[in-house]
Amino acid sequence: MQNIFDKERLLQMLIILACLIILTLRFSSVDSIAQTSCLPNKPPLISYPPNPQYHAWTQYKNISVVIFDRSISQPTSADEFNAIDAAIRDWNNVKVSGCSNVTFNYAERAGRPWNPTEIPPDDTIYVVRTTDRSGQWVPFFNSSGVKSGLVYMRIDYNLQTRSLQQ
Repeated sequence: MQNIFDKERLLQMLIILACLIILTLRFSSVDSIAQTSCLPNKPPLISYPPNPQYHAWTQYKNISVVIFDRSISQPTSADEFNAIDAAIRDWNNVKVSGCSNVTFNYAERAGRPWNPTEIPPDDTIYVVRTTDRSGQWVPFFNSSGVKSGLVYMRIDYNLQTRSLQQ
């Protein structure tokens, strides 16, 4: 009888020990500041999974920007191209010590509409026009974080008037 009681007690202690080890490993993490939550006086972003390095560019990258036309018959106007380019490069003004310190380069014209099967190469953002999404950032990831991404803009949005085209 005593032998069974000792085995049960040993099993209970092993289960408790395993739970403590799992909890320790699960909740012990090194805080890091990357692009997503390193700005002063800003609360940390809540995201899933809660790993800011995963949701940030690798430090010191130079990011290319390619702006696609609405359609073959509607190329992006010079004013609109310049406004989109300036808006993306404004992100360069938000460099804070300890952040990613990435640089967004001057945009290039694709000179054609975007093909939805196209994925941008590494270290590149495609600004694309679609009918089904508006104002959306869709990043693509690798093991070190963001590798490229798409900025969706509605095809009928007019940047100069900040309204839908009629």
